[in-house]
Amino acid sequence: MQKLQNQLETMKESLALVQNTFTSINQSRQKMIQEAPEEMPYRHVVITESLINDLDKDIVLMLDIFQSMHDNMSAATDICNKIIEDHRTP
Repeated sequence: MQKLQNQLETMKESLALVQNTFTSINQSRQKMIQEAPEEMPYRHVVITESLINDLDKDIVLMLDIFQSMHDNMSAATDICNKIIEDHRTP
């Protein structure tokens, strides 16, 4: 049962990482928009290219986090199945 609790804690940590990633994406996007000078003729193009590059990196990170969450959930399911199997009544 301790293994199950550890797996669930790991899943919660993974979810917190996902939340922090989304928060970071939003803050970075807002900061880029605020810091771009109004008089810059290609302001929107520069913001868009920079945002796309940052989002690409963040999406890769999020996919890794989601894979980790999936692995942790699979391990928790395996543990639950083992507990059920071990405690079956004949």
